[in-house]
Amino acid sequence: MCIVMGADTATIPSLRQAPDVRRNLQSMKSCQIFLVIVVSLGSCLQKKKLEIEVLKIDQQFMVNLKSESYLLDSRILGPGEFYSEDVYFDKKKSIKIRLLKDSLGNVVAINKSKEGVILFIAEYYPNGQIKGKLSYVDGKINGPATYYYASGAKEREGQWHDHTPFGRWKTYKENGELLSTIYYDDNGHLIKTDSAK
Repeated sequence: MCIVMGADTATIPSLRQAPDVRRNLQSMKSCQIFLVIVVSLGSCLQKKKLEIEVLKIDQQFMVNLKSESYLLDSRILGPGEFYSEDVYFDKKKSIKIRLLKDSLGNVVAINKSKEGVILFIAEYYPNGQIKGKLSYVDGKINGPATYYYASGAKEREGQWHDHTPFGRWKTYKENGELLSTIYYDDNGHLIKTDSAK
């Protein structure tokens, strides 16, 4: 397992950050640190793309997890930190499931991997609703990404390439109405923003 806790967090985008990473890095420092913790839960040698979706962590999810898996490890992450990690292993699927919990025991992130390859990574609201889901390929955020409001409504969607937003990103109001469309070039530079009418 590769620990990236000492990595330069300015190069790792936050799950909750707006697509324009470069303009929001300073204001989103705490979210970046959280992502570093989440990313450290997995391997640095990913080869497969996101395939598994868990859109809400609820009691049934936890019941299923505990009945299909056994607990490998449970620990507090770092001295004085407010996060704990529970690591489960699903014998039938040979999948390692890592749950990151806040100080109240709410699942705030999940990571599923098989043989060191991340299959799924996501961040959650305290109510169990997903905040964002990302695709990982070769240890970098690559492919489609979707972000949600706490209500479960889609907030933003777009594409990442090597930790950089590119192409068209759409942002929605909580009622589902299109708010804006942002366009990035292949290097993550903002090309233009179209506001919905």
